[in-house]
Amino acid sequence: MSPKQVRDRLTALSPVIDPYIITGKQNAKLLTDEGLAIFDRLIQLEREGIAMTTAVELIRKDGFNQPSTTVNRPESGGLAGELISELRGRIASLERDKAYLQEQLARALEQLEELQRRALPPPRRSWWPWLRRRRET
Repeated sequence: MSPKQVRDRLTALSPVIDPYIITGKQNAKLLTDEGLAIFDRLIQLEREGIAMTTAVELIRKDGFNQPSTTVNRPESGGLAGELISELRGRIASLERDKAYLQEQLARALEQLEELQRRALPPPRRSWWPWLRRRRET
């Protein structure tokens, strides 16, 4: 998404998202977590084929137009509950993937150690340093 597309969407969402915008360093406009959830919902609706203006109206009807603490509560249901349950599912999936990859890495390291033990002969003492010292004297 280009910066212009982001600006256009934020402008369209301004009646809904303004309470969730804070000012950062050098007067940068920053979205709070709730504001980001609203913006993500707009993108999700657009990906489902809903026009931006229609998606903004749907978001307004979802009750995002006033800041509240219910956005973060899973028991509040609605969009916030869906988002939280989806995120929890993603977290669980990522934890399973992480455990699998750690197991695979441990196996690969064990195999590498075994190959090193079998393939490499024991290190020999080099006679070159001795020869070099003898020529110098």
